[in-house]
Amino acid sequence: MIPALRLPASLVSDLRGGFVAAAVMLPQATAFGVTVFAPWLGAAPGALTGLVGAIILLLCTGAAGGAIGLISGPTGPSMALLAGTSGILVVAGVTPLSITPALFAVTVLAGLFQLLIALAGGGRLIKFVPYPVIAGLATGTGLVLIKSQYQPLLGITTGEAISQWHWLPVATACTAFTIARYLQRLTPRLPGSISGLVGGAVLFQVILHGTGVTVAPPHWVIGALPPLSEFELALGSFALWLTLPWWPILQAAFALAVLSSMNTLLASVLADTTTGGATILGARCWLKAPVKLPLD
Repeated sequence: MIPALRLPASLVSDLRGGFVAAAVMLPQATAFGVTVFAPWLGAAPGALTGLVGAIILLLCTGAAGGAIGLISGPTGPSMALLAGTSGILVVAGVTPLSITPALFAVTVLAGLFQLLIALAGGGRLIKFVPYPVIAGLATGTGLVLIKSQYQPLLGITTGEAISQWHWLPVATACTAFTIARYLQRLTPRLPGSISGLVGGAVLFQVILHGTGVTVAPPHWVIGALPPLSEFELALGSFALWLTLPWWPILQAAFALAVLSSMNTLLASVLADTTTGGATILGARCWLKAPVKLPLD
C-alpha cells in the first residue's frame, strides 16, 4: 500500500487563502483600472492595466513578506487619488496619451517617498492619528468614488442628463450590491465580491437577451480585454519625461505615499489583531516601527 499523498495543513491553508484573495482581487483590480485609466485608454485597456498592475504588486509584496494576514492590492483611497490626479494632470497640460507615463511616475515616486518615511521611523506616527480622522478620510473617499461611478450606475454618458437614465444598469448594480452584501450569510466561504460579480453579470445578460437586444451600448460594458501582445510599459521617450509637469506629480506622489502608508498601517493593525500575530506594522510599505497593542 502506498500512503496517500497529503499536503501540509499550512500549505493547504495558504493555497485556500491565495485562491480567495485572487478571487476578491479580480473585481477590485478591474474596477481600479477602469476608474483610473478608462477615460484615457478605454474601458478594456484600463481593465487589463488594473489586472496586470495587481499581479505585479502581489508578486512583489508577497516575495518581500510582511504581516500575517495582510495582502496587498488596489484600494479605494488610492483609486480615488489617482483618478483625481489624472484629471489634474490633464488640466496642467498633459495629453491623454501621456497620462499613463505620468501616473507611472507618480507611483514610482510614491514608493520612494514611502521608503524615506520608513527610514525616518514614520510608523510610530500611527499612534497619534485619532479614529475620527480615519473615519473622515474613509467617508470622503467613499463620496469621491460615488461621484465617479454615478454615470455608469445610471447608464448615461458624459453629455447626457441624469433624467435620461436607464433602468437596466441600475437594476444590475443594485442586484450585485445586494448579493455581495447579504449572500455571505448563506455561503460564508464564498467571497461577496465574487458572488456579486457573477450574480450581477448573469442578471444583466439574461435581461439583455430577454428583451431582444443582442449588443449593449458601448458605455454599458467593459468589452473584450486586448491581447497581451498589445501591452507595453508606459515608459515613453526621454523627451516625453522632460515635458511632464513634475510639481503636480511630486505633490500627488507624496499624497499617495502618505495615504498608502496610513492605510497599510491600519490594515496591519487589523491583521495582527485578527490573527493574534506580532505587533509589526506597515510591512507592505516597509514601515518597521514596533508598536505595543493590547490584544485581548
